[in-house]
Amino acid sequence: MTKEASPRHARDEGYQLSLQLHGQLEALYPRIEQYAAYFRVLTPVDPALPQPPGKTGGVRLDPVMCALAIKAATTKRAVLALCELGDGDNALVLTRVLLENACLLEWLIRGEGRRRLEAYVMFMSVQHERVVATVNRHEARFLAAGTPPQLISDQYHRGIWTHMFQDAKGRPTKSDRPTWQFERGSGKGEPVSVRALFREITEADQSFEHEVLYGALGSDIVHSGPFSLLTRVQRLMGNRETFVLAPMPAPDLCTLALATSNAAMFLVLDSLTEYLGLDLSGELGQLKASAQVNPYDFDGGTEQ
Repeated sequence: MTKEASPRHARDEGYQLSLQLHGQLEALYPRIEQYAAYFRVLTPVDPALPQPPGKTGGVRLDPVMCALAIKAATTKRAVLALCELGDGDNALVLTRVLLENACLLEWLIRGEGRRRLEAYVMFMSVQHERVVATVNRHEARFLAAGTPPQLISDQYHRGIWTHMFQDAKGRPTKSDRPTWQFERGSGKGEPVSVRALFREITEADQSFEHEVLYGALGSDIVHSGPFSLLTRVQRLMGNRETFVLAPMPAPDLCTLALATSNAAMFLVLDSLTEYLGLDLSGELGQLKASAQVNPYDFDGGTEQ
């Protein structure tokens, strides 16, 4: 693609700096495999966590951490793909997803021991039972489609839900939040909101990441709202009098989306390497330093 034919944002110096950083971050991914950290077998659950009567077989933590990191890397690549198409609007939607993923990973490895991560994995029992119940309610639709439901309820999963994840009155929780915090003494737990995750990670009651990049872009606005396109449509009204239906990307948001996704991926790599015991602080430190340079200060200074 020639410079003359490239989208306007692709010729933007700030976008090019973010694009270069994206490539440098992806270049670090193979270091995870080269480190050759083996998946561990079942890990005993912290006795401070409430558990159902009988023997708890343990939890598999490593596949979940690996899957969360891969999810982040895949979303990051999708952000780039949309930016390269000039679709900053939808790229920013995925950046919001990536921000939550990054904060989740970091939050899970904090706290005492691995209790947060263990509880997160065990909450999958709640999700299993809810999926089974939902599928059973709509069994007729599945049968009509020739795909009889395969999932069945499991006594162990029900026990986890009933004895571990409870509301304030001791009933099985109705919350769909998989992030829970448990007190060591009482064993009582409560779900932790996305806002609380951001607040802890950013160490601020009013975090820019949550209030501007995540919270202000609420799910209703991000996923289905027309706000980012209203100005463009209103501008069209000056030249036409009838409806139009065609893709209408917003390239102005591409630099913001890609730069924010880079910041989120720094957090993902920090969390994953800490969990694995892999030291990439030198490489990441250099990239973080370059990311602090104001991309619009072409003399190489930093933003004042």
